[in-house]
Amino acid sequence: MSFMSIALTPPIAWVSDKFGRKRLIPPAAALVACSLCLMPFAAAPQAFLGLVALYSVGMSAVPSTTQAFIADVSNDENRSQALAMLRSAGALASEPRWNSLHTPAALKGDLGMVFGASALGCVVVVPLPLVSPPAH
Repeated sequence: MSFMSIALTPPIAWVSDKFGRKRLIPPAAALVACSLCLMPFAAAPQAFLGLVALYSVGMSAVPSTTQAFIADVSNDENRSQALAMLRSAGALASEPRWNSLHTPAALKGDLGMVFGASALGCVVVVPLPLVSPPAH
């Protein structure tokens, strides 16, 4: 995955600059969520490796593009706070203690963490088109 990230970061940065971060974040997040949700159902090693490759492509785009988007829409006074909130939201989404909440048995364990992180990602990504950069 590290090799994929190193190889894909420059072209993804170009796509992000060329077409806009708002256009890249939702499909990249969907790619990550879908590949993670399908991993438990991969019957063959090749299918699993294909899903890992798709996950790596999405994860090459999501962190850098969201950080660049936050830098674009925040001003100098609140940029560090906005980036800290983004990092805190990511830590909250991957919190394993979500599994101890009152959830059905089918959603406990790693699969539950994946679904929870995917759902939280949708809550963040769906209103994304409503955000516009401040006037400088």
